[in-house]
Amino acid sequence: MNFKKWQIIFAPIFSGILLGISQPLVIERFGSIPIDQTGLSGLLVFFAYAPIFLAARNASVKKAFLLGFVTSLIQYAIILYWFVIAMTVFGEINVWFSIFVLLLSCAILAAYIGSAFAIAQYLQRRFGWSFFLLLPVTLCSVEYLRNFGFLGGFPWGASGYALASVPVLLQSASLVGIYGLVFYVVLVNGAIASAIASKLDNNKKSRGLVSATVGMTAFVLLYGSWRLTSYDPTQLDSVQVALLQGNIEQGIKNKAHLYSDAILLKYQRMQQEALEQPVDMLIWPEASFPLLVSDKAESLPSINGPIPPSIIGGVAYERRQHKESGQPELVYYNSAFVVAPDAKLIGRFDKNHLVPFGEYVPWPFGKIANKVVPGLGVFARGQEFKPVLVPLSDKPSLSVGVTICYEGVFPEISREFVKNGAEILVNLTNDAWYGVSSAPYQHLNMYRVRAVETGRSYVRATNTGVSAIIDARGFIKHATPLYEDAIVTANVPISREKTAYLFLGDVIGYLSVLFIIFALVIALVGKTVLMKHRPLQEWLLGALGFGLMLWSHWYFAAAKLTWDEAAFTKDTFITAFGFLVGCGALSAKPWGSRAMLWAGAVATFLCALIASVEGIIYGLGSVVGLVVFLSAWQRPPVRK
Repeated sequence: MNFKKWQIIFAPIFSGILLGISQPLVIERFGSIPIDQTGLSGLLVFFAYAPIFLAARNASVKKAFLLGFVTSLIQYAIILYWFVIAMTVFGEINVWFSIFVLLLSCAILAAYIGSAFAIAQYLQRRFGWSFFLLLPVTLCSVEYLRNFGFLGGFPWGASGYALASVPVLLQSASLVGIYGLVFYVVLVNGAIASAIASKLDNNKKSRGLVSATVGMTAFVLLYGSWRLTSYDPTQLDSVQVALLQGNIEQGIKNKAHLYSDAILLKYQRMQQEALEQPVDMLIWPEASFPLLVSDKAESLPSINGPIPPSIIGGVAYERRQHKESGQPELVYYNSAFVVAPDAKLIGRFDKNHLVPFGEYVPWPFGKIANKVVPGLGVFARGQEFKPVLVPLSDKPSLSVGVTICYEGVFPEISREFVKNGAEILVNLTNDAWYGVSSAPYQHLNMYRVRAVETGRSYVRATNTGVSAIIDARGFIKHATPLYEDAIVTANVPISREKTAYLFLGDVIGYLSVLFIIFALVIALVGKTVLMKHRPLQEWLLGALGFGLMLWSHWYFAAAKLTWDEAAFTKDTFITAFGFLVGCGALSAKPWGSRAMLWAGAVATFLCALIASVEGIIYGLGSVVGLVVFLSAWQRPPVRK
């Protein structure tokens, strides 16, 4: 077997393993903390992609996709192995089915990465651009899209999070956010791969990319060093916070209505112990309060004052009429209650980004699922990201923003809270589902990035760990062990700085997506598309396709600001349909007719199916799909 074949076989394995272990890795047999306690394994991410980049540089588009797909499949199998623990141990699901779900989930995520490799290879062949320079843009694009993908998105384990454990490199997140870190990580790998390829091919094509990467790395190091040395938390205002880690077994939490007295007693005892020291604010974990709370309640039942201002995770409910049937129904919210010293409720945060098929059923499956399993996904989502002003006894009131569960994984949510005035961020979580695994530490690392992005301290109270204080430079303090009762009492510095990320947001990811869409359109329809003579039908279909893309982006913009996951899904479908129709109609190539046939057929079928449960308005989509299908079917032979 020659070197090239060995490279094709082993490069995905090697890159996948390096990418996987660059994130925090816990193996229960070796303890309940990450194997690498220094965090320096995060530096592996700077070399992890290089082998697969070299293997894919001269591959076909199809093979480039497969190489990226296999690499990412291995990567996510290592990062997300805890899916099996959550399903088998706590969900009581068959182990083989759990492994199947893990592999299926990893395959969906890997398809994003594989697509990035394929697009980079296609654009290289089409325009002659550098494969190694295209990869940072394409990989940044798909990681950004993964944040907003189907079923609410799942950006867990993006390569940029490996830098969370390297403080000097992490500071650049305050400028460009997590997707800027992804771009930088891939750029370094591309420069390394390009330098090696130049040696192998005996040319000097890599000099520009290598020089630019060295210059960028120098800036990242200098900026990070300056930001770390200029931060002095002792000069900042602070608030004394007590975090209660109740360590309630998940089996008991699932039957909280049967064990409510015992759960309350335990937290009240922990609260009394915490109050032996001066405390400005108490924080309980997600869903730690075991009683349901009406949206009309003025105080939290069974919480007796006087207590410090507290943030307590629980479930709220409201009675309302069903929009269609008019029948009364109960709607539940995964909430965080803000409680005043006299136990009065002064604010409530409702979880906005819900867990699909657990807390809610994603569009368009909701009505179908409720007919099969009534009551499935009964939680409603919150509608806003407004901080609550918490009055402190001997200090000025503090503006607090609260994320619940994995909401903090999505950078735009924390950013929105801070833009609306939050001076400190709090996360309430229950990671008990994941057992002794990598998940709690991977989850914790993402809040280090959120803290640096927003320039705010992030306080995490969890049921079973890891509870911790994270300052505005991403340093973890007072981290608790897994599966132990714990009380953390500590001063939290209040940083009010304005980072560039707060103004710019995920502009690197957004611009990368726009660039790729534009480049693909030009590559598919040709640079001289406007100069070609073509039938009016093709112009109209092309205008329809690209017009739908622009209309969808505009129409769903307001809904997406409140993180309406259905809006993201609808926008994705319409944009993909418009892209295929627009490019297919104007390409004058055989694949264009096939693309329109498939797009039209799928749109006709799906919209008809959705219209049967969601309303006749979706029938318009079937009409549009049918028009596209018939137009492609009757399209004259492709011109030579």
